[in-house]
Amino acid sequence: MERSFGPMGVNKLCFEHLVMFDKNGAQLLPNLAESWKVSKDAKTYTFKLREGIRWSDGTPLTTEDVRFWYEDVFLNKELTPSFPSWLTSGGKPLEIEIGDKYTFTVKFAEPNPLFLITMAKLGYNMFVLPANYLKQFHPKYTPKEKLDAMTKEAGLQFWYQLFGIKGGDTSGWLQNPELPVLYPWRAITLPTASIMVLERNPYYWKVDPAGNQLPYIDKVSSILVDNNEMVVMKALSGELDFQVRNIGIADYTLLMENRAKGDYRVLKWKQGMGSDLALYPNQNVKDPVLRSLFQDRRFRQALSIAINRDAI
Repeated sequence: MERSFGPMGVNKLCFEHLVMFDKNGAQLLPNLAESWKVSKDAKTYTFKLREGIRWSDGTPLTTEDVRFWYEDVFLNKELTPSFPSWLTSGGKPLEIEIGDKYTFTVKFAEPNPLFLITMAKLGYNMFVLPANYLKQFHPKYTPKEKLDAMTKEAGLQFWYQLFGIKGGDTSGWLQNPELPVLYPWRAITLPTASIMVLERNPYYWKVDPAGNQLPYIDKVSSILVDNNEMVVMKALSGELDFQVRNIGIADYTLLMENRAKGDYRVLKWKQGMGSDLALYPNQNVKDPVLRSLFQDRRFRQALSIAINRDAI
């Protein structure tokens, strides 16, 4: 089965964190990690990877992929010049200790009680990378002469640029169809193609409650266009099977008027989002006078009343 998408972010379809949220976003569930333990002081997190998971090239997922990400990518100044704040505490980056083939421990200098929640939100391309494949683009494992030649052939100046487009960056799997992935689909076209095609990962490791192999869809096609107007035009002509991004309430009347002609449905999707424009006083500001003021509910109510919404 083939599904044609407009220029939506196909990376929204393909990500696998160590842990994930349930569909309501209310509970953390196992994902790549089948289990975890947290110390009472929230400084230490021990994860157990699922045994039997394979990358899309058939290579098993193990803690070597974790070690490679941590030692050779995360701690490499050329690849990671600065650490993401959620992977630090007390001004120090996290530390990782490998236990065995499937177990590893993450340690923080100070308590980090929100780590699991943040990882479920931001953990894309973190903690595991296909070491077996990416080592060929890393100077620790490949002779400098060979790496320099590959970098030059790719039209790049530095080895870390090559490493990024081969899979070290978050969008690497879209730029390099050869990169092994853990996702339900893998890219088989280059990002410069007018239609980006994703095909089923033959080693994808999830099944539905009835035991059916996921994903259900064998192929996903994403049509690349120049602007948002083209997205709407393709929707009107019935060229899209599904589209979420770059179509908004301003297009609603036009889309509704052409439903029969384009043979499509228009759904008003419910979102659990707040206002696009809001003020958030920092209630933990260091200044004691401002902190006391911002923590006073009456002040925040007065601030809300004082805002001229009509002018905005």
